Amino acid sequence: SIFYMVIYSIMNMGAFLCIIAFGNEANSDNISDYAGLAKKRPLLAFAFAVCLFNLAGLPIPPAGFIAKFLLFKASFDAGNMGIILGSIALATTALSVYYYSYIAKVMIVDEPSQAVCQMDTNKDSLGKSKELNLAITIAVTSVFLLAIVSNPILKYSAKTAQKLSSLDQLVTYKK
Repeated sequence: SIFYMVIYSIMNMGAFLCIIAFGNEANSDNISDYAGLAKKRPLLAFAFAVCLFNLAGLPIPPAGFIAKFLLFKASFDAGNMGIILGSIALATTALSVYYYSYIAKVMIVDEPSQAVCQMDTNKDSLGKSKELNLAITIAVTSVFLLAIVSNPILKYSAKTAQKLSSLDQLVTYKK
């Protein structure tokens, strides 16, 4: 689905931007070093958690959930091979929910790691770079906005898919 590709790209970009922001300040990319990030940088932890939950397909906010639901629905409607592939995707989604929830738990519940303790205390900041802060803000805001305006986007992507399908039939017919 076109909608899923758009949402997934934005969520992925947001998650990696949060990883970069953390890495720039903590000089680490170990998951254990994210411990207690919400106590020192709540906005960064919130932004990262939103991206992770959407990547997992949880409805917090619902953009990732809507996209994954439609993708699963399309695969299960596609017949036997779609059911097999959809089942595999569903199983991997269950694993991703566990993994992403674990990272969020480490950031929010655990006591701050040494890497987090060494970061500047600026609770109103995502990171040191204004450009990176802007990019993270745009990605997370986009996830929320796409959840709100998903219906017109879904209608447009369905029309586009129909046009592409009819174009494919036309090319096949001319051969």
